[in-house]
Order: sequence, then C-alpha cells, then structure tokens
Amino acid sequence: MHSEEKNEFWSALVEKAYAKLHGSYEALKGGTTCEAMEDFTGGVSEIYDLTKAPPNLFNIMLKAYQRGSLMGCSIDPDPNVVEARCDNGLVRGHAYSITRVKYCDIQTPRVSGKIPLVRIRNPWGNEAEWVGPWSDKSQEWQFIPPEEKQEMGLTFEHDGEFWMSFKDFLTNFTMLEMTNLNPDSLEDEDITGSVQHKWEMSVFEGAWIRGSSSGGCRNFLDTFWHNPQYRITLTEVDDDDDDNKCTVIVALMQKNRRSQRKLGLECLTIGFAIYHVSQDFCICGRNSCIGQPELLPIYNSLSLSLSLSLSLSLSLSLSLSLSLSLSLRENDEDVGFGQVDERVSDSRGRG
Repeated sequence: MHSEEKNEFWSALVEKAYAKLHGSYEALKGGTTCEAMEDFTGGVSEIYDLTKAPPNLFNIMLKAYQRGSLMGCSIDPDPNVVEARCDNGLVRGHAYSITRVKYCDIQTPRVSGKIPLVRIRNPWGNEAEWVGPWSDKSQEWQFIPPEEKQEMGLTFEHDGEFWMSFKDFLTNFTMLEMTNLNPDSLEDEDITGSVQHKWEMSVFEGAWIRGSSSGGCRNFLDTFWHNPQYRITLTEVDDDDDDNKCTVIVALMQKNRRSQRKLGLECLTIGFAIYHVSQDFCICGRNSCIGQPELLPIYNSLSLSLSLSLSLSLSLSLSLSLSLSLSLRENDEDVGFGQVDERVSDSRGRG
C-alpha cells in the first residue's frame, strides 16, 4: 500500500501493523471488503447480492449513510484477467468505496423532482472512473440547480471519485458490502457531520466447545439446543418506519481465524438461526410452556453459512446493532427442552 503523496507514509505503516497482527503479509491475501472494515472499526456487516437486490435497497443505503455506516461495492472479477477494465471505465474484481448516498433535486424542461444518486470512489485515486451518465462533466449535470451542486461538493477532477444514478449502480455492480459502526466509533467531528442517527450495540463473547456448547446444525436436533442462545426483546420502532418495525442486524464472527492460516487452519463453516418467540412462550423448557418458537429465515453473509461442525471448538463473538433500544440477555442456565414442535419431530428422520 502506498500514497500518491510522496511525504505520506501512514498507510504503509498501518498495513505492516495489520500484517504483523496476523503473522505475515501472506495472511492478508483474499477476503472481503467488509472483513477489513470490521477489523478496523469493530462494526457489524451486511452483504447484498445486487443481482437480487431488495426493492427498498436505496432507502437501506440512505439510512446506513445517515448512521455513518461504511459501504463498499465491487463487480465480479474476470476469471482470465486480474482487475480487468470495462469500456465504461469501471474495474472488475476491484474494491470501491461509496462516499455519498443522496436524493438529488433535478429540473428538466419537462419535469422536476428527485433522482437517487450514489457517489463512488476508486481507491486508486486517478482517472480510472465511470464514464457513463452522471460521470464527471456529463450533460446530466446541467439539470441540477447550482445550489444543489454546491451542497454536494461537486468537483470534476481525476481523483477516482464519481457519481452514478442508482439504476446504473445496480446494473453495473454486483455486490454491496455495508459495515455498521457502533456508537463509540463515531467521535471525530469530520465523521459525525453527516451522521443523523447512531446504532445501539451489544456484544456477547462465547465459544462452541466440544461436548458442552457445540450442538451442531439443525441436522442434529437432539443436540442443536446445546448451542449458545440469546434472547432479544425489541421495545421501539424506527423513527421513520411506517410499518411499525425496528431494524436489527445480527453478526456472528469467528475470532482470530486469519492469524492461524500459518498453521494451515482456514475459516470454519458457522451459522445461526433466528426464532420468533411469542409472549406466552416460556424459554426455560419447563412444564409451564404453552407455545412454540417460529423459525424465521436465517440471516446470511459470506462469513456465515447454514451449518457448523458438530465437533467444533471455536471462539466466537456475537454482535447486535439496531436503530433504537432493546432488551438482550443470554439464555444459559434456563435453556432446556420443553414440548417438541411437531415440525421438529417430523424432520428427525430426514437429517
């Protein structure tokens, strides 16, 4: 890593420290943008496949930007060419950062309104930029009022930073990685200037220990309940949510695994399940239980999967971030069986 400025050397020193932490420069090979962002900030990440983007993705990105979240994007690599350049100026298999998300006022001879725009930066910091609509000096900028351009800090330089319409963003990029920061990360005034809200965050440290808390995935229903369990109670809805919902992000991390590559150990397959627990359901598993949990879809990212090894012994960290307040506790001594759901009973023989 190096800077374009000859008298700026901090980035190379940070890279060296990061390599020493993990044992070698070789240990830094591979991985994802959000893995690096998590390591440097302690935040929790989400990954979106832009070929299957949710319909409200721009609002998700706008809310993340307002909360100071870090965002990156990329295009699937060319299997034959490293960082292949496209005709539109973008580079495949290359990590870009997203520096602004905005509904921009637009006035044309026939219509006026707002258009969703995204500002993206190529870390090379040079002329390798998007050359399509809304790129530097493109004709679309004539329809943006001068005061709006000033508020956006619009400049046309070979600095690697450029604007795109959200539609073109979805068409050209294939992955979005988003790291949501905890409140302690947002202290610098330069960072907090655009931050309108902060995430609340709770972290639990734990481990899967063979013969004790390593229960395996749901294929092993006799022992699945041995896994570490946590109960979340949401108490408020998002300020701007019309559907009476609260945004919660759950992240599961295996700790210090990259530093063990020198021992030949790669990242293990991990995962978690989320259940909806009704108010009249007793989680303790005693005779007073009169309800059963409802299995919700499992949250996935590249660092998670739907299963884990039955003999796994692994240090873990569970992080939860959300918009407003919650009540959170670990289920430890009170964990137990209770009545077995018929759906669980019927699936025993299917493995």
